[in-house]
Amino acid sequence: MQENNMLQFKKHPLQLTSLNVRELSIVANIPADKDIGINQDEGVCSISIGHSEYDSTNHSISVAMKLEIGVDEQEIKSPYSLTIQIEGEFTVDEARFPIESIEQVASTHAPFILLPYLREQAYSLTQKCGFSPMILVLTEVPILEKQ
Repeated sequence: MQENNMLQFKKHPLQLTSLNVRELSIVANIPADKDIGINQDEGVCSISIGHSEYDSTNHSISVAMKLEIGVDEQEIKSPYSLTIQIEGEFTVDEARFPIESIEQVASTHAPFILLPYLREQAYSLTQKCGFSPMILVLTEVPILEKQ
């Protein structure tokens, strides 16, 4: 008889319940065949994060991330100007998660949950426009636990 080695996952009290793309735009600054790539270490790439107030009626909070490349440059350094904004709605199991920590988690942990979705949008959009696909750098993720 074969054993069932399936892992049992316990549902976290903070859950991503919806994800929306709010803005998706790219403007070529040079032809795609002259692609020079994006060096993220030069400060060309910026990611901003924001969140709503906690909605205790719906037990939810929204978190937004915005990626911008070459948007405010005086001297064009990147082959394109790109803006991607995504927004995720998270629901909270108040019986298992301390309400006083929700906004802190929305600022610190939730963006790491959204980052793979932002990364996919950047990769896909740049590739579809004929540029080398953009791969956002990997970042260290803090441990997600109750505060």
